[in-house]
Amino acid sequence: MGKAAKIILITAGILIITGIIISIIGYSLLSRRTVSAETYEKKESTITDSFDSITIDEVSADVRIVPSADGTTKVEYYDSERMVHKINVNSGTLEISVNDTSISHWWDYIANFDWTFRSFDNPERTTTLYLPEGSYIRLNVDGVSSDIKVSKEFTFEKIKFNTTSGDIATECVVTDSYSVNTTSGDLSAGNIDLATLDVSTVSGSVTVNDSKIARKLDISTTSGDVTLNNVAVENASVNTVSGDVKGTLIGDHHYETDTVSGDIKLPSNIEGAPVVNIDTVSGDITFS
Repeated sequence: MGKAAKIILITAGILIITGIIISIIGYSLLSRRTVSAETYEKKESTITDSFDSITIDEVSADVRIVPSADGTTKVEYYDSERMVHKINVNSGTLEISVNDTSISHWWDYIANFDWTFRSFDNPERTTTLYLPEGSYIRLNVDGVSSDIKVSKEFTFEKIKFNTTSGDIATECVVTDSYSVNTTSGDLSAGNIDLATLDVSTVSGSVTVNDSKIARKLDISTTSGDVTLNNVAVENASVNTVSGDVKGTLIGDHHYETDTVSGDIKLPSNIEGAPVVNIDTVSGDITFS
């Protein structure tokens, strides 16, 4: 086979593959328009089995955890023909998840990918968990664009949130560890008295109010601002590129700061006091 024939065959193969990809994307766009018109039905599930931990896996529906008026555990959620929730108690953990029933083969992930990079889901849909007031061991929530809000009537030993763009706001008591991993979602937390707080975000802002972190506070962000108001901490590390770092820390501290162009304003630096390490490139550092 000559060189020219090989080139023709290779070119033909590339064109065929490109045509297949374009067809899949075209089908994807058409199917997503269909998805945008699908209707959701509000449903309710009452939980009678006992549990002490909670795991929630959502995509875009917001998540709310609020106190139950009658002491029972109940979940309100929205299902469509395509998006179906599964709720059960497994080994002491209440599990709430949503499943896309239209995905059964590997090519469905391509066809169902949102090539327009926007959500077709109704922003008014919310998954609400009504809980008896009291103490629980663990709360894990995974969501893509879900906002997460937890009321103040609960105590958790451990909290872990993973989200892409959803905002997070908690008023509950957390006694051991609080971990957040997000891309652009904001975090607002207060009333936490725990051992460790670990937050990683790209552009989301981080605000912690009226809290005590006994062992380690670790916050990493690129452009989001970090605000610590009335926070007691034994060991803190804050890393940011352009976000400002500010607030009020309780007690004496030894500040170790590193910035390229940001302004720095700090209280008295006390040798031997708990260390607060702040690294930034262009963000301002202001504590009083």
